[in-house]
Amino acid sequence: MWRELLTATYPDCMLNKPIRAQEIYFVERTLGVQFPESLRQLLQEANGGTDDETGWVLWDLMRVEKQNLDLRYIDTHMPVDHLLFFAENRSSDLFGFPIIKKKVNTDRVYVWRRDDDSRIYVAASLQEFLQQRLTGALTV
Repeated sequence: MWRELLTATYPDCMLNKPIRAQEIYFVERTLGVQFPESLRQLLQEANGGTDDETGWVLWDLMRVEKQNLDLRYIDTHMPVDHLLFFAENRSSDLFGFPIIKKKVNTDRVYVWRRDDDSRIYVAASLQEFLQQRLTGALTV
């Protein structure tokens, strides 16, 4: 479903090879947070991807792990450990799911804008986020 959505919406995006559920589980344990089912499914179909024209980046699992671990220790902004980041744009804004009690209980997507340290709701689901992002409807 996810690979088809991405390639149908934007045929020029370059998607990585899928990964196994076991690898996702290991990263969930490392980060101490349960991923939403939509992100698990997406990573098992396409482990990240990029599009040079629009500048969007959907992180692979290794980058999800590294970036989320690194961001827990920044001290130049308010804490951002309440978001599970999985993507970014050309402006280095990061997109993530809200974490509540060590679990992502919703598929809502928020953007963290580094330049002003704001967190803004952008989509009701991962699918909506990807469609908006790939068609240019998402303007952040």
